[in-house]
Amino acid sequence: MTSESAHHVLVVGGGITGLAASYRASQAGARVTLVEAGPRLGGKLLTAQVDGFVVDAGPESLAPGKPHAAKLAAELGIALAPAAVGAPGAVLVKGQLRTMPDGLGGFIPRKVRPLATTRLFSPAGKARMAVESLLPARKGDADESLRSFTSRRLGRQAYQRLVEPVATGIFCGDPARLSLLATMPHLRAAEQQHGGLLRAVLAERKAAARKPAGPPRPGLSAPAQGMGALSAALVERLERTPGVDLRVSTRVTQLEQVDGGYRATLSDGTLLGVTGVVLAVPTAPAAEVLESVGASAPAATLRAMPVDSVATVSLGYLAEALPHLDGLLPAHGYLLSEPGRGRVLSVTRSSAKYAGRAPAGHELFRVSVRTQDGIADEELVGQARAELRRTLRIEAAPVVQHVRQWTQVMPQYEVGHLQRVAEIEAQLATFPGIRLAGSGTHGLGLADCVASAERAVTAICG
Repeated sequence: MTSESAHHVLVVGGGITGLAASYRASQAGARVTLVEAGPRLGGKLLTAQVDGFVVDAGPESLAPGKPHAAKLAAELGIALAPAAVGAPGAVLVKGQLRTMPDGLGGFIPRKVRPLATTRLFSPAGKARMAVESLLPARKGDADESLRSFTSRRLGRQAYQRLVEPVATGIFCGDPARLSLLATMPHLRAAEQQHGGLLRAVLAERKAAARKPAGPPRPGLSAPAQGMGALSAALVERLERTPGVDLRVSTRVTQLEQVDGGYRATLSDGTLLGVTGVVLAVPTAPAAEVLESVGASAPAATLRAMPVDSVATVSLGYLAEALPHLDGLLPAHGYLLSEPGRGRVLSVTRSSAKYAGRAPAGHELFRVSVRTQDGIADEELVGQARAELRRTLRIEAAPVVQHVRQWTQVMPQYEVGHLQRVAEIEAQLATFPGIRLAGSGTHGLGLADCVASAERAVTAICG
């Protein structure tokens, strides 16, 4: 701990957001009590060691462009390994895998030649994209869906073959309902500041030409031991920090506002007096805590926010039992643009993407599948194997299989999400010291979760 503080912070939720909030609050000198309803800490950061395979059952990479999670990893002494160099990715279109053109950063085409030669889009689709710079910019700051924006600017085919599969894979939601401002705000910024996406690229190039060449853009990265190394390091650091109490299989059953702070009743009967509360849990359990303290309006808004479920199915194979994948799979994985193919969202060849994910002579695949309550693991394995059989001709039985279902924890940032979050935070002004953090409201990526945890702690501890 650093300087002494009168703060006692209750952190509800033991995922990456709650762990990061606890860590930053302890650094600020506060006492910290973290409660996690489940039996383990780490949340969706879950790495399993299965017969020599390193299986990430939740997020598998840190995305570039947002530094908070990478900075935290460096602070904890965790080295990050870059993803292997390869094609930028592929999309399954009409039963064929078609590589995405190089230089498509955040759906903004930054290179002309790859876009002109790609087989992902038809000549008509490319022609429609080429006239994007001639279209007028939409006025005002009203939100719209990802489908509305990208179809309006780039055309229907660009949406169906690129934006829809990528956005569905990232957000596990329907881009026709997902908020542009909450998921891809840089697209609206490009339109408003430069008049369009292609014009934004030209402006970016002109600005770059006036500056000395910098380092290349970073790519995806991950700890060599798997993403669970990040949460494990945080837990280890917190467990040996004086004034930090980590509790699993424990819930907040009641939160009451008292003079100068709050009194929390825990499921084990403990009463805690705290000066601040960080709600680092999904929207439904956060709403329960807010209802108990009398914050019924923000609780109702949280409950109305839709959530979805997703499963990761990891399958390990003997390499000799597989077809020649380098000729079938042009990248480290692919996305599906065909809703009729079932509930599979994406396929990743994890052993080609990151070194050490499979033992010698083996390959590891990770299949993301949209799921729902009541689906058995074996059914999900069957769906994953059927997709690998259809597209990659993998008939062999896996030597390892690992399924993790994440039920009702994938928030859906529908149109108007940012406005709803702003309303919630305004309503919480009468409950000083209570802060929401995490993927339910403030961003789905790990970096967003860490950043929201840090903002919440700063608001409480100063």
